[in-house]
Amino acid sequence: MGKSSPKVPPPKGSPRVSTPKPKSSPAPSPVPTPLALSSSSIPGDEAPLPLNISITDLKKDKRDVKQCPDPRKSQIKAQIEHSINSQTDKCHINLVVIGHVDAGKSTIMGHLLYKLGHVDAKVMHKYAKESHQMGKGSFQYAWVLDEHDTERERGITVDVAVTSFTTPTKAVTLLDAPGHRDFVPNMISGAAQADYGILVLNADVGGFEAGFKVDGQTREHVVLAKSLGVEFLIVAINKMDLVDWSQQRYEEVINNITDFLDKSGFKNKVSFVPCSGFSGENLASISKTNTKLLSWYKGPSIYEKIDELPPPQHGKDIQGHFRFIVSDVYKDAISGIGVAVGGRIEGGFVSKGDKLLLQTLNEIVTVKVIKFQGNFVEWAYAGQNVDIGIQGVDSPQISLNVP
Repeated sequence: MGKSSPKVPPPKGSPRVSTPKPKSSPAPSPVPTPLALSSSSIPGDEAPLPLNISITDLKKDKRDVKQCPDPRKSQIKAQIEHSINSQTDKCHINLVVIGHVDAGKSTIMGHLLYKLGHVDAKVMHKYAKESHQMGKGSFQYAWVLDEHDTERERGITVDVAVTSFTTPTKAVTLLDAPGHRDFVPNMISGAAQADYGILVLNADVGGFEAGFKVDGQTREHVVLAKSLGVEFLIVAINKMDLVDWSQQRYEEVINNITDFLDKSGFKNKVSFVPCSGFSGENLASISKTNTKLLSWYKGPSIYEKIDELPPPQHGKDIQGHFRFIVSDVYKDAISGIGVAVGGRIEGGFVSKGDKLLLQTLNEIVTVKVIKFQGNFVEWAYAGQNVDIGIQGVDSPQISLNVP
């Protein structure tokens, strides 16, 4: 979408934080594909759509649409510039979690969210009980993000789960991507919105090797992440408890993957962290009783390393026309009216009341609500991952599925 002057993912899982998406049973095909919006645009399903559709501002559209100067825009722009320059807001980053299937991506992030207080203890107890009843007790923390019945039954992530949390200096939008090869397009949808990534590796003997071999997803995910603009990787070496927190195994994994990461464009742009998603060790801190890990590791936890990430290099491009990557389309999800779309703002800014061109349908829609980090806001700008409630088009007209 652009302004006139003005993962299945809607956020699934616990947060975008507080806006769970309607559940449905996702299927391997068709799969969601990231598309783009601008000062008026959304993908339509009348014809197959290419990856990352280009969009234009309403001013450039061939339709004869008269525009009246909106004094609000200069005021809103000034407020945004003041907010950015004064650093009154925490630095916002988009963080995608990638890696081979069963590396423990959803378990790590689900357990971290629980430790940070984003998941109620009663809800976590329910997940633990129900996952054990299904014979999948080790997936209890993954259920924080994997909400679909299909995902829970199969024990794999299918869609991109979108949630959010904060660190002392960062406001983080988290995108938990699937690792199964059948859902690579969904992984691309998540990585296309990300500034940084967490690459999860399985430290268990044979586990790392399975993901790193030629037909494993570790290599493909790294290459795709780099090509889609991910600037830095936190490499979480997971399941260290299964190798008794062996420093030798930790260093073996690092030595085996470092050359590949360097050649993929991440030389001097990676940080390695040992952890256990299931036990929770070194997600936010290391237990004092874990003397084996404490004896040789003195670095940051996953949470601390996220907080140390620098501001994204792309900056806050609020000067140009509004451009928006659409990754989710869903009805009545946040506004109770019309349609909601979710994704990342690539340029410019948007505010309530703006008129946007839905380019593939050539229809004008109105912004009714904007939601960022679980809160309703008056405006949002480049780099932020948001949900936008729009009025003027029905969701059946909009499709992110490519046959």
